[in-house]
Amino acid sequence: MFAASHPRVLIVLLASLLALPGSSQSNAFLPTAGEATVTNAQGRSFKGELRGYTGGQVVLMSREGDAGEVTRRFNRADVQAIVFPGYELTATAADHVANERWQAARDALETLARQRGPYLEVLSASDLGLFFALVEVRMRTGAEIDGIALARRLERLETAADRRGELADAILLGHWQLGLVDEARTFAREWCARAKPDGPSALGWRILGEIELRASRNDDALWIAMQPVAYSSFENPPHLDACYAIATTAAHRLGDDALAARLRAGMDERGLAWPAGFAEPDLSASARAGSLPAPGSSKKPDLHLRLDQVRKLIVNIPES
Repeated sequence: MFAASHPRVLIVLLASLLALPGSSQSNAFLPTAGEATVTNAQGRSFKGELRGYTGGQVVLMSREGDAGEVTRRFNRADVQAIVFPGYELTATAADHVANERWQAARDALETLARQRGPYLEVLSASDLGLFFALVEVRMRTGAEIDGIALARRLERLETAADRRGELADAILLGHWQLGLVDEARTFAREWCARAKPDGPSALGWRILGEIELRASRNDDALWIAMQPVAYSSFENPPHLDACYAIATTAAHRLGDDALAARLRAGMDERGLAWPAGFAEPDLSASARAGSLPAPGSSKKPDLHLRLDQVRKLIVNIPES
């Protein structure tokens, strides 16, 4: 299942949720009921009840004194912002995320998504944060198919263009968690072709490395997992712990306990715990005694390093 919570992931989720605007109006039984506010391109705001998004227009119904009900329609290009009721529920969802109560977070987010989903095409980039959070939470609660479907839907939005990398991560991870190994391998190869070993995530290498490790192709597993290990910066990107575990296990299976101990010590230096789902190898005491600092390199990353080149990068790191 999903890797242990990563602090950066939680920060992004919380920021996505707490950045969402909302009305202060609340309703104990219908937390998303109440008036919405639509602001047009000229900066004028109109309050009323949202009646859907049809024919490329947002429909808002207002009651205005003697005029009775007034229906306004806003073309997509004329909508500057929509402020929905239900901010309290958004804050509740953020609290659940902060405390890793994933099912409760999902329940709240699904309610908010049903309210705002019909207007997805006209939401601002910041408003879309709720849906990105929902993708993540669905992945954490066994609803990978729904998470992939939502990620695919978000991929088509122009307003989500600068966050498509996150969606690619979610789609890849969703296929992996569903046990669709062939599809995950294909997506992971495409992911690695676009990514850099010192980038903000090690997901693609983690999945390809684990596939090879499970098949006992230990040389390949070590080579793949070492890419982000050798080049990662001082920050620990998501899935780096799994790459360390894969590389350590593969080295041990290949009879190189000295390298395995070196890698295990590198995890300790970086403050990385051994990840759940990986059996930790029993390294010899002599190998552990010779452990060295975490691997790293200032050289330009090469996505096509041979295994002997990766080993050379690790072996040549001087002791501190």
